[in-house]
Amino acid sequence: MIIKTAKMTAKYILLNFSTAGLLSEPAYYLLCGILAAAVLLGLHMMSKVKKAHIGNKISALAISLGIIITLIKKDIVPAWIIYPAMATGLIIGLILAKRVKMIEMPELVALLTELAEQHRLLLLHLPLSPYTTVMTSLGKQHLL
Repeated sequence: MIIKTAKMTAKYILLNFSTAGLLSEPAYYLLCGILAAAVLLGLHMMSKVKKAHIGNKISALAISLGIIITLIKKDIVPAWIIYPAMATGLIIGLILAKRVKMIEMPELVALLTELAEQHRLLLLHLPLSPYTTVMTSLGKQHLL
């Protein structure tokens, strides 16, 4: 009984942990502006062959940080979900980077775009998961 109550309490804390107050609005917008400038700097660096790889890394890092900060600030996804999802994406990306030849990149981009579209359509037609049901029953409206 005590273990079951402890598990339910831990689950409640994980599902209801709010990160919206961790960053003030002015600091959030300032950080977003800095990250947007970093993306533009990275794009500018990609126009030069010698600095293209550095520019690509700067842009990718700035976009990733912008997405993470927005997900946490707007309390769209709890912070504890982001790290396993990023690790999974990193592993899949590294595997694809090793296997796919440069000449096959357009096909890979088309495949990943189609997978993202299919995932979006699947989410639109599935009933709400227990996680989103709990979140919406607490008054938070999130469309995943």
